[in-house]
Amino acid sequence: YAMDIFVFTSHSETQGVVLTEAMACGIPVVAIDAQGVRDIVKDKVNGRLIHCETKMIQKDNKLLTQKKSFGDVSEFVSALMWCKNQSKSNFKNLKRHAQETSQDYSAKICTESLLNVYNRALSQKVSIRDIKNSSWQQTMKRIRMEWNMAKNFVDASQAAMSETALNAKNIKKSRIRKWVVRIKRWLNKHEWSAHILKLSVSQGDESQRGLVLIQVDGFSRFQFQEAINNNRMPFLKGLLNEQRYANYSFYTGLPSSTPSVQGELFYGVKQSVPAFSYFDQKVQKTLTMYDGDSAIEIQDRLESKGNQFLLEGGSSYSNVFSGGAKESHFCASSLGWSRMWRTVSLGRIIVIICTHFLSLVRISFLILLEILLGAIDFVRGLIEGENFLKEIKFVPTRAIICILLRDLISLGVKIDIARGLPIIHL
Repeated sequence: YAMDIFVFTSHSETQGVVLTEAMACGIPVVAIDAQGVRDIVKDKVNGRLIHCETKMIQKDNKLLTQKKSFGDVSEFVSALMWCKNQSKSNFKNLKRHAQETSQDYSAKICTESLLNVYNRALSQKVSIRDIKNSSWQQTMKRIRMEWNMAKNFVDASQAAMSETALNAKNIKKSRIRKWVVRIKRWLNKHEWSAHILKLSVSQGDESQRGLVLIQVDGFSRFQFQEAINNNRMPFLKGLLNEQRYANYSFYTGLPSSTPSVQGELFYGVKQSVPAFSYFDQKVQKTLTMYDGDSAIEIQDRLESKGNQFLLEGGSSYSNVFSGGAKESHFCASSLGWSRMWRTVSLGRIIVIICTHFLSLVRISFLILLEILLGAIDFVRGLIEGENFLKEIKFVPTRAIICILLRDLISLGVKIDIARGLPIIHL
């Protein structure tokens, strides 16, 4: 209710639902002409529709349609200026038409429409020829049965002759594989790190699968698909194309900020916070989710709901909330590396440094490189008139967050995998 215009730049086919929610509050919408959006937004009636221009180009003696890129800034500016220049009565009409549009897509009306379609489908009589009992089908069925009987007889004979040799070979392979796995685990520096740091190891079945959740914050589904199509993410593209991985959408409603998403993902509570930073009526102060006390306040409320926690028994890295994890590191609600280094002697720390020496050299080089890049951006910022203190503070902060924190989290996750924790989120 606090906004005058809702500007929406996505063109996913499901976004009509988001626009309907905005219009239900009587808010006109400015959005891109796309599937789902054009069903809701009527240009200059309940908002503005940004059209996508097309032109014909010739390539390889073929005429192709080329679309203008979505989200032209000048078109959005023009649409917003049109809204701004409307008289009060015209703008009230926009708001009224927006609210009327949302009523056309209420739950009751949509349910009735769906039932009408379903009833029409049931009332249609479809004639189906009964060919299951024809002479031709009976003959083919008999031939398949005879063929399967002969094939099964041959397969059984072959299996009987080779079963003994095959079993002996498999037993030998299984023993070799077990020894190889044991040797690899014994030489694994992350296994040794867990032992040196005196970290507990999962007592569950070793054959049971674990789960590692990697959250790429602020990365939309559309941007992800564009990166896959442009081969900017070759590893994930290989998983999708060559293995049984698939894309799925997760809709959290509004707002779609990190704490709201993690509140539902970790605790099953939808829209746990109205914004990343907001004034809370219960404690009568502004809560900001990167502040430790604020994050703990909201986390306590989420945990009091009595739902099962997603990360129970696992670990949580660089999140707003811990998610009920047994160990949480670098989270807003629990800054630092938990209890990992508190009981470790100096000698054990030296051993850890030696076993990860090459990684430390790599991290040091990347930190120096990031500081150099930060210094260049610092000079550029001063030339453009930016604040001196803010720019100079950002140079070390950038290196710590982008390099040091990232690699420490990667190291911690690898150690937790070696420990056999059931679930890890970072």
